[in-house]
Order: sequence, then structure tokens, then C-alpha cells
Amino acid sequence: MTYSPPLSASAQPDRALMSEQSPDALISRVSYLLHCPIDTPQLWPQLLAIVSNAFGSTSAQLFLPETVSTNTYCSWQAEGHEWEYMQPPSADSVAALWQYLELGHSEVNLLWQDQATDLRSQLAAIATGKDFHLKGAIVHASNHWPPQLTAILGLSRGRHLLLLPLSYKAEQIDSQCSDSNRMQAPDCFGLLVLLRLAEQGEWLPAEKRQVELVASQMYLALRRSHLDQVTRSHSAYDQLTQLPDRMLFNQQLVRSIAVAKEQDTMLGVAFLDLDRFKNINDTLGHEVGDCLLQQVAIRLKSCLRGYDVVARWGGDEFTLLLSNLLSAEDITNIAERLLQRLSAPFQVQGEELYVTASLGIALAPYDGEDGQTLLRNADAAMYQAKAKGRNNYQVYFEEINADARNQLNLETDLRRAVDNGELFLCYQPQVDLLSGQWIGLEALVRWQHPTLGLIPPAKFIPIAEETGLIEPIGHWVLQEACAQYGAWQKMGMPKFRLAVNLSPHQFHRSYLVRSILQVLKATDFDPRYLELEVTESAAMHDVGFAIGVLEKLSHAGMQIAMDDFGTGYSSLSVLKHFPLDTIKIDRSFVMDLVDSSSDAAIASTIIALAKGLNFKVLAEGIETPEQVEVLIKMGCDYAQGYWFSRPLTTHQIDCLLSEGTFSQVAKL
Repeated sequence: MTYSPPLSASAQPDRALMSEQSPDALISRVSYLLHCPIDTPQLWPQLLAIVSNAFGSTSAQLFLPETVSTNTYCSWQAEGHEWEYMQPPSADSVAALWQYLELGHSEVNLLWQDQATDLRSQLAAIATGKDFHLKGAIVHASNHWPPQLTAILGLSRGRHLLLLPLSYKAEQIDSQCSDSNRMQAPDCFGLLVLLRLAEQGEWLPAEKRQVELVASQMYLALRRSHLDQVTRSHSAYDQLTQLPDRMLFNQQLVRSIAVAKEQDTMLGVAFLDLDRFKNINDTLGHEVGDCLLQQVAIRLKSCLRGYDVVARWGGDEFTLLLSNLLSAEDITNIAERLLQRLSAPFQVQGEELYVTASLGIALAPYDGEDGQTLLRNADAAMYQAKAKGRNNYQVYFEEINADARNQLNLETDLRRAVDNGELFLCYQPQVDLLSGQWIGLEALVRWQHPTLGLIPPAKFIPIAEETGLIEPIGHWVLQEACAQYGAWQKMGMPKFRLAVNLSPHQFHRSYLVRSILQVLKATDFDPRYLELEVTESAAMHDVGFAIGVLEKLSHAGMQIAMDDFGTGYSSLSVLKHFPLDTIKIDRSFVMDLVDSSSDAAIASTIIALAKGLNFKVLAEGIETPEQVEVLIKMGCDYAQGYWFSRPLTTHQIDCLLSEGTFSQVAKL
């Protein structure tokens, strides 16, 4: 490859003029060139040509480590105006050279020997791509160069050698290079070698200083590039979790799609979102939340194969790149392994925290052939997993996009539902199994959509929880139920408990207790007749916080029930510390109670556990007399379900009270 320099490389310099007038012009020109990207193909040869011409050298060579530039070596020869890139000298040739130099041959100037150790490290480091350090220029003159030196530096014709590290002299560039920046970059970025023929004369001290200025400018340019590279590298990784960030993940996704197409393999793209993570930040603070995210990242990495990728997408969302998938079974195994691994408790700053996640997966090429489509479909599948009840995974299918649009429309409508009076309450009786007497009513929210009709709670409650709308809805439920209870008392209803659910979002609000007490005061409600139901998973999410909140509510006179018991992670050692009055057995264990020995064993164990801790037990979802009979034999106290009564509207209970038949109905 040839290159024609802008100046005549064979021209002899006016050395007096150079030493007094031209340094500023030379430095300006060098500085201008160095504002180009350092990997611009013609940058270094053009720069070497200018420097070689300015100082009348017959050749110029530049050694750069691979960590600085892809062009690791550049050589300029004045004759023929030729330049070339080549690999730096090998470690073996460097070792041979220094073995020769250390023997103290007469041809080798003493200055070489003084610098031998430093220069050896310099060249060896360049050969291996490591950081290196060398201070000051080395000047040498000889008529007979050692063969080893000739082989490395090409000194067959030159006599006067100037070897200069690309470093800085503090007095020259301190104003341009702060201490903090200097600590982030190596002391030396490379090696500049200039060679003159005998007739061109030896290197003068003034020339040496001017070359040092040039080397300093080169150092500054390389330092800027190095810091930019470090910054880009750091910005490609999330600083909290040290996982790839969104930008790097997208780059890896593009490459993986291309590889999957070439190899005709299946590629999985997944979105993973931590369920109710916001509650942790709201109750325990962002420091605890950050520590938890770090531990989650470690667990996710431990679940994946070596060639899979997990990245932090943002907040509590992670993305995964799953390569070389052979079947749907591979997806199932990975998804179940991830969710199972995350379900184990986390120890964070003395707190035991439980986390679940929702996972959505899209597969290439079936669910998309480009990154944007795959990510969009994986995201839609993730929200479908949340709608299924969280702690779940969902593989994308085409109908999900239609479901996602419907979900978005429902979310928009739900935001207006409270103000528009579309929500209403139903009340399901709770029954004493031995006497058949009603002992309470559980308030259940329903949504009468103006065009879609009655929306099932299983369809809109997850949307409310995901969007945070559950908080104002929950507050409305408590206020409405307490006010309605007061109205019924005036109509002659016997005093029995009113059960109201607290969502996990509500429960982890710092102002929960104050808010409940304000509602009780505003509705003149006796706290002894209010039972607050908290799910097991919400209580176990942060045990210390949960116990503190429940104790405050209990001390205020309210009753506490743990809902959906058996579906979470409670242990005997923890459960005994909760100020509970009632444990509610989840309907999933009641459904097959008669026919399933395992469900019967679980229900029996829960009842025995509750009795041992002096808690009452209520079974949900009773639909047959056989279930009632089995539960009575097990010692269960209370029950609710369709076998006793469906949820009743306010109007239905009003009619029972006004007709005077409530007492008969309430005793089954």
C-alpha cells in the first residue's frame, strides 16, 4: 500500500528555524489530525509522515498495544513514501534482543543499558498487549546496529535513533489532564521511534523536546480515546447489577438472530418482571431494593447456560437471550428453573424477603424474525403471565396481542370506574360449621362495565394491582363496606364481623394504619367487628415489616386473618410471631379435599397447626356437603362458599332485613 504525504519527506529541515519558530505550527497540525478517530486508517501514517518530514528522519515507527488501537503497528519510510501496518514484534524476538543487550556489547551505548530494563518491559508489554510504563526519551547513535535491534526496529541504514514513549510530562499538560482522569489511563500508550541517517545529523536537545511535545499530543489523543472506550464499556453494563444494559442486549440480540438463522436453530427472547417489587422500595427503601436486585441478577445468571444472556432492561425488569433451543421442553425447563430459583427467600440487610416473577417468552423465528418484534411479543407474554396470577411464565401465542389490547382498554376504563360509580360490593357469608350460623360477611368488589357488562374480579384485579389502581380501589372498598355496615346496623342487623381484603400494594404502604383508623372514625365503625385479610405471600414478603403493621392493627382492636394460607412460604418458626386470629385455607386445597389424600393431608396439617397456635380456621370455596363433613371431622371452625351462599348484593341483604327474614337466613 502506498501513501503520498503532503510534505516532501526527503527535504532537509532548517534545524535552527525548527527549534525557534515552527514548534507551534507543528503541534497545531498534529493536534488537528489527532482530533480524528484514532482508528481512522490513514491517521497514523499521515502523522508519521509529518513528524518524519519535520525532523528530517528517514523513518518513523509507531507501536501501539491492542488495547488502544486495532492498528497496532505503523511504519513510515521516507524513501518511496511507503507505509504499512504490521504486527508488533513477538515476545520471543524481544527476549532475544534483551538477552543481547544485557551482555553489554561494545556497540551498545551505555544509555541503552541504563534503560534496558524499562525498554525491555516496554516492548514486551506492547507484544502482549498489556499496560506498560517508560519515562523519558532514549537517544542512541551507532554505525553497527545489533542484529536483534535491526530485526525489531529495522535499523539497517539509520545511525541516529530517537525512541520516545507516548506519555505525558507533567509540566507540559497538567492543565489539560486532571488527576482523576490520569488515574484512569495508563502512564504510557505506545512507543514512537524516529531514525536518521548519518548525514542528517544527531538529535539536538531542542529537537528532543519538540518530539516530546508531539508525543504528549499523541498521548492526550490516545488517552481521550481510552477514556471514551472505558466509558462506552461501562455504559454498556448496568452499574448496579453488572449485567449488560438495554443497548448491549439489543446488539447481542441482532447477532444471535443472525446466527440462529444461519444455523437453523430456535432462539428465545424473554422478559422477566419482579412481582410487586415497588412495595419493597416503598417500605424498606431503595438501598434494600438495590441490594435485592443485585442478588436477583446473581441468581438469574446461575440458572442460565454459559452462552445465554441476561440483561437488566430497567427498573425491576430483566431480559434474557436463550440460544440453541431444540424444543419447547427446553423453554419449559429454563422457565421453571428461573421461577423456582427466585422463589427461595433472599437475605438482604437482615431482612428475609420473598420475591416472585412473571416471565414472558417469544421464540424466533415463529414469533418474530427481528429483535423489535420478539421483544414486543415477549413483553406481551409477560403481562399475560401476570394476568394468570403472577409467579408464572407464558410462551407467546398470536392471540396474546389481541388480549394485550383488550387489557390496555380495560386499564383505561378501570381508571374511570371508581369516579363513574361502576364498582359495587357484594358480601359473602362466613359460617360456623358446627352451628350453621353466619358469623361474618366478606366484602368483595365487583365491576359493572357500561358496555362489557359484569367484569370478573380475576380479570380486573390483576390490572389494578399492576397499575397501582388497587390502592384507591382498596380504600374505596373499606370506606364503602364500613359505611354500609353502619346502615345495616340501623336496620337491625346483628353485630358480626365484616371481613375486608388488603391488597399487597395497600399493605406495604407506610400510612396504612393511619388511613384505616381515619375510615373507622369517619364511619363510626367499631374496630372489634372489622377483620382485615392479608395474603400469606404479602405477609411473608417482608416478615419484620408485616409483623409490625399487624401488631398495630391488632392493638387498635381489629381482627387479623391470613388469606390463601398454604400457597406461600410460611414456616412454623415465623408464623407464631404473627398476631393472627384466623387462618383461611386456600380453596385450591379444598376443591379436591374428598378425593385427594394429599390435599386432605395438607388441610388437616394446616388445621392442626392453627389449633396449636390458638388460631381459628376458615376454609374457602366449599361447594359440597361432603367437603363440609370432612372439614368438621378435621376440626375446622368456619367456612364460606357457594354451598352456603353466593355473594349477596347490597340490595339482596337490604331485602332480607326489611322483610325480617335475615335472622332465619343467617342461621342455615
